[in-house]
Amino acid sequence: MLPACDTDPGYSSGKELRGVIVNADTGKPIPDAIVVADWITSSGTAGGGGLVCFHVGTATTNAAGEYYMPAWRQKSPFSAKYERSIVIFAYKPGYRWPYPKVKYGVYPTDKLIVSQEPANERLKFLEDVAHETLCFQARESVGALLPLQKALLDEARSLAKSESDPVVQYLQDKVARTETKVSEMRNPSKRSDETQKSP
Repeated sequence: MLPACDTDPGYSSGKELRGVIVNADTGKPIPDAIVVADWITSSGTAGGGGLVCFHVGTATTNAAGEYYMPAWRQKSPFSAKYERSIVIFAYKPGYRWPYPKVKYGVYPTDKLIVSQEPANERLKFLEDVAHETLCFQARESVGALLPLQKALLDEARSLAKSESDPVVQYLQDKVARTETKVSEMRNPSKRSDETQKSP
């Protein structure tokens, strides 16, 4: 878990991120891995003081396993007066995290290991990745999750026996919800019109 960048009141921002994703067993870099960065806060403004993610960024590693995410700045209630941190996740088909998941925990997420579990356990892992990387207050940055969610769905479909598999349906729902949020962010007037038409 990394410290997040300070921001002006009424805004949140983050510095650029650079890093390398490697195989925990061999130390070799892993190309084409999707890296997710969740900016989180422990402010008391959401849910009575629990952790909340307010920005998300994604990137794909190059041939050397390196990733880069640019600096960002946006309007946000989670300004500099709240303690903030960054949690890094990595995903690539055929790989998994080297340690059990810990929600917003501190573990070496810049490392992956080759996955050797059976299909049913792998499907559960894909569901866990989608859940752990959710960012409920991401606002306009929420669309950054789509490449990850679609990659998870593609791998789930390759493992599941049918489209009715619960994990496939869960991931389909996540993709649809994220696409809807992105559309609403781009067309706020459309969302307002639909809200007024609702009974």
